[in-house]
Amino acid sequence: MNQLVSRADALERQSVPICQRLDVIRARQLGCNLARAMGFGQPDIARIMTAISEVTRNVLDHSGTSGEVFFEMVERAEGRGLHVKVVDNGCGIASLESALQPDTSSSVTRLGAGLPSSKRIMSEFAIESKAGCGTDVNMVLWLNPASPT
Repeated sequence: MNQLVSRADALERQSVPICQRLDVIRARQLGCNLARAMGFGQPDIARIMTAISEVTRNVLDHSGTSGEVFFEMVERAEGRGLHVKVVDNGCGIASLESALQPDTSSSVTRLGAGLPSSKRIMSEFAIESKAGCGTDVNMVLWLNPASPT
Protein backbone atom coordinates (compact mmCIF):
# COMPACT_ATOMS: atom_id res chain seq x y z
CA MET A 1 0.00 0.00 0.00
CA ASN A 2 2.86 2.41 0.73
CA GLN A 3 3.82 2.61 -2.93
CA LEU A 4 0.27 3.65 -3.84
CA VAL A 5 -0.60 6.43 -1.43
CA SER A 6 0.66 7.64 1.92
CA ARG A 7 -1.58 9.40 4.41
CA ALA A 8 0.53 12.55 4.11
CA ASP A 9 -0.41 12.74 0.42
CA ALA A 10 -4.16 12.72 1.09
CA LEU A 11 -5.91 15.98 0.27
CA GLU A 12 -9.46 14.93 1.05
CA ARG A 13 -11.14 11.71 2.19
CA GLN A 14 -14.76 10.63 1.83
CA SER A 15 -16.42 7.24 2.17
CA VAL A 16 -19.57 5.28 1.42
CA PRO A 17 -20.63 2.17 3.37
CA ILE A 18 -21.42 -0.79 1.12
CA CYS A 19 -24.33 -2.73 2.60
CA GLN A 20 -26.84 -2.99 -0.26
CA ARG A 21 -27.05 -2.58 -4.06
CA LEU A 22 -28.05 1.09 -3.76
CA ASP A 23 -24.71 1.77 -2.03
CA VAL A 24 -22.87 0.67 -5.17
CA ILE A 25 -24.70 3.43 -7.06
CA ARG A 26 -23.91 5.94 -4.30
CA ALA A 27 -20.23 5.02 -4.43
CA ARG A 28 -20.15 5.32 -8.23
CA GLN A 29 -21.80 8.74 -8.04
CA LEU A 30 -19.40 10.05 -5.40
CA GLY A 31 -16.44 8.76 -7.41
CA CYS A 32 -17.85 10.42 -10.53
CA ASN A 33 -18.37 13.74 -8.74
CA LEU A 34 -14.88 13.74 -7.22
CA ALA A 35 -13.24 12.80 -10.52
CA ARG A 36 -15.15 15.51 -12.37
CA ALA A 37 -14.20 18.10 -9.72
CA MET A 38 -10.55 17.07 -10.09
CA GLY A 39 -10.67 17.64 -13.84
CA PHE A 40 -10.81 14.08 -15.15
CA GLY A 41 -12.29 13.73 -18.63
CA GLN A 42 -15.31 11.58 -19.40
CA PRO A 43 -13.30 8.50 -20.55
CA ASP A 44 -11.37 8.44 -17.26
CA ILE A 45 -14.54 9.06 -15.24
CA ALA A 46 -16.08 6.02 -16.95
CA ARG A 47 -13.00 3.95 -16.02
CA ILE A 48 -13.25 5.04 -12.39
CA MET A 49 -16.98 4.29 -12.23
CA THR A 50 -16.47 0.84 -13.79
CA ALA A 51 -13.74 -0.08 -11.31
CA ILE A 52 -15.85 1.13 -8.38
CA SER A 53 -18.83 -0.92 -9.59
CA GLU A 54 -16.81 -4.08 -10.07
CA VAL A 55 -15.06 -4.04 -6.73
CA THR A 56 -17.99 -2.84 -4.58
CA ARG A 57 -20.30 -5.44 -6.13
CA ASN A 58 -17.75 -8.07 -5.16
CA VAL A 59 -18.16 -6.98 -1.53
CA LEU A 60 -21.90 -7.66 -1.69
CA ASP A 61 -21.70 -10.82 -3.80
CA HIS A 62 -18.71 -12.60 -2.29
CA SER A 63 -17.57 -11.26 1.09
CA GLY A 64 -20.48 -12.53 3.16
CA THR A 65 -20.59 -9.14 4.88
CA SER A 66 -20.66 -5.43 4.16
CA GLY A 67 -17.77 -3.11 3.44
CA GLU A 68 -16.80 0.45 2.79
CA VAL A 69 -15.28 2.41 -0.08
CA PHE A 70 -12.97 5.34 0.66
CA PHE A 71 -12.00 8.09 -1.77
CA GLU A 72 -8.93 10.27 -1.46
CA MET A 73 -7.72 12.96 -3.79
CA VAL A 74 -3.93 12.58 -3.70
CA GLU A 75 -0.84 14.37 -4.97
CA ARG A 76 2.56 12.92 -5.69
CA ALA A 77 5.37 13.41 -8.16
CA GLU A 78 3.11 11.75 -10.76
CA GLY A 79 0.61 14.56 -10.28
CA ARG A 80 -2.90 14.43 -8.87
CA GLY A 81 -4.94 11.28 -8.71
CA LEU A 82 -8.02 9.68 -7.24
CA HIS A 83 -7.35 6.85 -4.80
CA VAL A 84 -10.21 4.40 -4.27
CA LYS A 85 -9.94 1.91 -1.41
CA VAL A 86 -12.55 -0.80 -0.94
CA VAL A 87 -12.47 -2.88 2.25
CA ASP A 88 -14.51 -5.64 3.80
CA ASN A 89 -14.09 -7.96 6.78
CA GLY A 90 -15.55 -10.94 4.98
CA CYS A 91 -14.40 -14.40 4.06
CA GLY A 92 -11.45 -13.27 1.91
CA ILE A 93 -10.42 -14.56 -1.50
CA ALA A 94 -9.15 -18.14 -1.49
CA SER A 95 -6.87 -17.70 -4.51
CA LEU A 96 -5.87 -14.17 -5.50
CA GLU A 97 -3.88 -15.53 -8.43
CA SER A 98 -6.99 -17.19 -9.86
CA ALA A 99 -9.23 -14.21 -9.11
CA LEU A 100 -6.89 -11.89 -11.05
CA GLN A 101 -6.71 -14.03 -14.21
CA PRO A 102 -7.92 -12.00 -17.23
CA ASP A 103 -10.81 -14.29 -18.11
CA THR A 104 -12.05 -14.71 -14.55
CA SER A 105 -15.46 -13.38 -13.58
CA SER A 106 -18.22 -14.69 -11.39
CA SER A 107 -20.62 -12.21 -12.95
CA VAL A 108 -23.49 -13.55 -15.00
CA THR A 109 -23.26 -10.57 -17.36
CA ARG A 110 -19.42 -10.41 -17.42
CA LEU A 111 -19.91 -6.68 -17.93
CA GLY A 112 -16.54 -5.67 -16.56
CA ALA A 113 -14.93 -9.02 -15.73
CA GLY A 114 -14.42 -8.07 -12.08
CA LEU A 115 -11.01 -7.64 -10.48
CA PRO A 116 -8.93 -8.26 -13.63
CA SER A 117 -10.76 -5.48 -15.45
CA SER A 118 -10.33 -3.08 -12.55
CA LYS A 119 -6.63 -3.86 -12.41
CA ARG A 120 -6.28 -3.25 -16.15
CA ILE A 121 -8.16 0.07 -16.34
CA MET A 122 -6.70 1.82 -13.30
CA SER A 123 -3.18 3.31 -13.15
CA GLU A 124 -2.34 1.40 -9.97
CA PHE A 125 -4.01 -1.61 -8.37
CA ALA A 126 -3.13 -3.57 -5.23
CA ILE A 127 -5.14 -6.21 -3.40
CA GLU A 128 -4.63 -7.93 -0.08
CA SER A 129 -6.87 -10.73 1.08
CA LYS A 130 -6.68 -13.37 3.77
CA ALA A 131 -9.16 -16.18 4.34
CA GLY A 132 -11.50 -15.24 7.18
CA CYS A 133 -10.05 -11.73 7.48
CA GLY A 134 -11.43 -9.89 4.47
CA THR A 135 -10.09 -8.03 1.49
CA ASP A 136 -8.59 -4.59 0.84
CA VAL A 137 -8.43 -3.28 -2.73
CA ASN A 138 -6.49 -0.08 -3.49
CA MET A 139 -6.77 1.58 -6.88
CA VAL A 140 -5.45 4.90 -8.18
CA LEU A 141 -6.13 6.67 -11.44
CA TRP A 142 -3.70 9.50 -12.10
CA LEU A 143 -4.99 12.61 -13.80
CA ASN A 144 -3.45 13.01 -17.23
CA PRO A 145 -3.42 16.68 -18.17
CA ALA A 146 -3.53 15.67 -21.85
CA SER A 147 -6.83 13.78 -21.36
CA PRO A 148 -9.83 15.16 -23.25
CA THR A 149 -12.45 16.75 -21.00
